[in-house]
Amino acid sequence: VDRVKVETLTLGPTTTHDLQLPALREVDMGADGIIGIDALGQQRLMMDFDKHLINVEDARTHVQALPGDIVITARRQRGQLILAAVRASDQRLNAIIDTGGEVTVGNNALRDKLIRKKRATVRSLVIFGVTGEKVNVHLAIIDELQLGPILLRNVPIAFADAPPFKL
Repeated sequence: VDRVKVETLTLGPTTTHDLQLPALREVDMGADGIIGIDALGQQRLMMDFDKHLINVEDARTHVQALPGDIVITARRQRGQLILAAVRASDQRLNAIIDTGGEVTVGNNALRDKLIRKKRATVRSLVIFGVTGEKVNVHLAIIDELQLGPILLRNVPIAFADAPPFKL
């Protein structure tokens, strides 16, 4: 995709300089923009889904969790991937954290493992990426997905071999 030069970007307590950013169409993204994980180093995201609010804070400062807060701890790997331990059905996995997706995406190796052990039934589906391209995926409903203290039931997961999975 085309790129634009951005001299400075300030996000929470961090300012990044001299960026080359992809120019994506709002209609393809479903949002005004996307904040990449490279801009979130040493940051903590506090998401309030009821208020539709995300606060970006310095992760090096300690914050006491309040009653009702759900804390998910992730780790950076290979410079950019933000990983958290999860459980899908009874499979322990590393998940790449991406708050922008409308559906959870798994790789084809996970799809094959879930099908082989009869933990999911899969059907074909077409989704659209942020650059507007069509992607053929498989979709399954996973009985349980646990992320930190959160247990979700009947979670739809789309399966595709997206570039982050290769890492």
